[in-house]
Amino acid sequence: MRRRPLFLPVAVAVIQVIGTHMASWRQGAELSAAAVLLLLAGPAILVFRRRAPGLTAAGCAAVALGYVAAGFPAGPFAVSMAIALVLALVSGARWWAWGSAAAFAAGVAGLFLWRGSPPLFSLIWLVVLLLGAELARAGEAAPR
Repeated sequence: MRRRPLFLPVAVAVIQVIGTHMASWRQGAELSAAAVLLLLAGPAILVFRRRAPGLTAAGCAAVALGYVAAGFPAGPFAVSMAIALVLALVSGARWWAWGSAAAFAAGVAGLFLWRGSPPLFSLIWLVVLLLGAELARAGEAAPR
């Protein structure tokens, strides 16, 4: 089977840009060029997911946090981060994945507390995602 290393990053870029554009339109907001650059930066980092899964998770988490910190419209901006975290966990870079998720969660919680709105939903989906990836990893490691 032939590998397609760019398929995932391109697919994620399409989902993030088009999905966030549609979500911003429904919110009555407009995506700036800086927002689109951040939406494309996460998928671009996914190109390195096989060589450096831990750094990929950290980079995608940093980009997603930057997007939230800039106050850009809500949407599926964190798809690349979610994929990077799961791939890092499954590939064995557990500390990178959990550390990146914790840094993102702390940053989002701080931003939302500073701005006055609760980040509960964002943080719950992050924990569920990571626990699901841990279960998948444990299932692969189980003897057959």
